[in-house]
Amino acid sequence: MKTLKQIRMEIENVTEIRGLVEVYEELAASKMQKIRHSVVNAQEYYEGLAKISEEVSLDLFENSNTKAKGEAAILLSAEAGLYGDMVDKLIVSFVDFVNKNKSDAFIAGKAGVNLIKVYDPSFKYQVLDIPMDDEVANGENLKSVLKMLTEYKKISVFHGRFQSLVVQSAVSSSVSGGNLGELGKIIDKDEAIKIRLRNLYEPTIAQVGSKFSDEISLAIFFQSFAENQLAKYAARLIHLDGALENINQKIGVYHDEERKMRKKSEQKKQTERVSRMIALRQNI
Repeated sequence: MKTLKQIRMEIENVTEIRGLVEVYEELAASKMQKIRHSVVNAQEYYEGLAKISEEVSLDLFENSNTKAKGEAAILLSAEAGLYGDMVDKLIVSFVDFVNKNKSDAFIAGKAGVNLIKVYDPSFKYQVLDIPMDDEVANGENLKSVLKMLTEYKKISVFHGRFQSLVVQSAVSSSVSGGNLGELGKIIDKDEAIKIRLRNLYEPTIAQVGSKFSDEISLAIFFQSFAENQLAKYAARLIHLDGALENINQKIGVYHDEERKMRKKSEQKKQTERVSRMIALRQNI
């Protein structure tokens, strides 16, 4: 049975843990607000760029896609934990997609690497050097990743998406840049020749289209990274809030035990005092 001193030490230890959880919770809330703002800005930028790209797609009727490889799938996870089941949900959808589509798998983040070893030890993948716990994506890192995967016909990125404070989903976004040419690919060449070019292109339509394709790919990749960070911090906030509730309940239980122990100790002392008084009276 625990002593009163042990109970008080446990209250002190758990109270210190509660303080740390509260600090992490405040940090997660602060980072979530910053990430949320950047996601909105990135989305607005991409939407504006996409409108211009639609016109370019109408003029891009030649399929210059010479990429040899098939499909690549990228998992954006995390470097550490405290994100609830967010990364777990991503792992499940990512592995299922890779197995069904026979895609080459790439994982960013130590948490994803560690979980995949437990989830499916035979799963084949390559590790990407992207700091997943940075608040803002490193542009050079993302560019280098896209450059490394440039030979793939399609690149799908699996990341978290913030839907509400209590709901974060696991989604995939295509960042291959091939989307720009999709409309051009389905237009018959003979029919396309009859179409008057909407814009003047310098030096060529293909080169201008390729530039827009690269910009769109990078914009979506940036957005995917930001959305993943937002979803992770929201998941961390909910996870920490649940932990804080459990800690408060635990402290409440310890305080109840402390009160019972003090009461029992006082009753014991009172009994001893009464016993001594009775003994003194009997000796008089």
